[in-house]
Amino acid sequence: MYKSVELAYQAAKWKPEHREYFQTCSELDSITYNREHTPDGDSSKKWKINKINIMKDLLIQKFDPVKNSKNHELLKRTFGKYIEEMNWWGDVFWGKTKDGKGKNMLGQLLMGIRDGSMK
Repeated sequence: MYKSVELAYQAAKWKPEHREYFQTCSELDSITYNREHTPDGDSSKKWKINKINIMKDLLIQKFDPVKNSKNHELLKRTFGKYIEEMNWWGDVFWGKTKDGKGKNMLGQLLMGIRDGSMK
């Protein structure tokens, strides 16, 4: 169990037996930890291939209509709206920068889950 999708995502970079740190740290600490240490899970090449599916699976759990009906309802209320993960720290994969550069994969996944095109 993790307190957030971010913590579960950062923990997924490690072998299961090395993930306990992520159950008690903050989101920022988890990111810092993974920048300062080399995760021992998938190789970086395999991680790049799998990270979208890992995030998708975590988001599906977060917005599950039965297990997390409140989150599910809040996401459904955004129907028809564009969702963007805008950030100031320069993440051009999961989000977009203030000047609009980036893939916005997090927003794409959220809209796909909301609209039912991603299962």
